[in-house]
Amino acid sequence: MATILLVEDEKIMRTLMRVALERRGHEVLEAASARRALALARARAEAIDLVVAQMALPKMNGTELARAMRAERPGLRALLVARSVGTPESGEKVLGQPFDLEALVAAVDEQLGLPAGRRKPPARSAPPHKKLRNAK
Repeated sequence: MATILLVEDEKIMRTLMRVALERRGHEVLEAASARRALALARARAEAIDLVVAQMALPKMNGTELARAMRAERPGLRALLVARSVGTPESGEKVLGQPFDLEALVAAVDEQLGLPAGRRKPPARSAPPHKKLRNAK
């Protein structure tokens, strides 16, 4: 589907977000910092369709990162993840925390202009529950 650059400094969150986006069919590039994200983007000749970045990154916030990336990749779309929801001065879309992974995928789809993903039924790991009878 799309190539997404995911910038999140917390490894567990980055992993959860990556897995959810990959299940939707996206290629996900990961970075733990804004500096690493910029280096990844500069080293990649192929397109990056969307940057998903934590707003409160150390040394450079998500808005500054999106602005710096757009200087090199005009038209790059961005989705910021933040504790408070509002529209930053840059006009970026913000996904408020806490969020579930379905909300993340829906927000990414919206930013990319894709139709909403269809929910898959949960996998059945065990047969349906049978009533137990008292043995007497």
